[in-house]
Amino acid sequence: MVDLTLHSGPPPRDTCEVVARLQEEVSSLVYPAGTAWHHRFSHLHFYGSKYYSYLWSRSIANLIFYNLFYDDPFAAGGRLKEFLRRGSSVCYRRSVEELVGYEFGVEDMVGALVEPVKMFSRGYLDGREDEIGKRWW
Repeated sequence: MVDLTLHSGPPPRDTCEVVARLQEEVSSLVYPAGTAWHHRFSHLHFYGSKYYSYLWSRSIANLIFYNLFYDDPFAAGGRLKEFLRRGSSVCYRRSVEELVGYEFGVEDMVGALVEPVKMFSRGYLDGREDEIGKRWW
């Protein structure tokens, strides 16, 4: 709700006021005055891939897309269906690794974010591919 409110009109002068108002409207918890918890990403750590607007989830989604569907969008439907069927009943990391076929790390997640940018920016990273983890491009 914070994202939707902050990005659905002109930029607010004070994001803390917006967050405090929202918390008062939808929560039984009082906004801790003098804080700005929404300025940090630590509140997202435990949510993982439930927030597709954040880079963490976009990276995992890109890992899946480029490893399974980029070359042939119809080839891995069964694997994706099984992955989605299990949902959060298993460790997400192990589940994603089984889906993409390898253990991924930070370099792979960064690559999963950078490669699409490179594809659409025509040469921005030419010659630097070795600096970025790559498994699927």
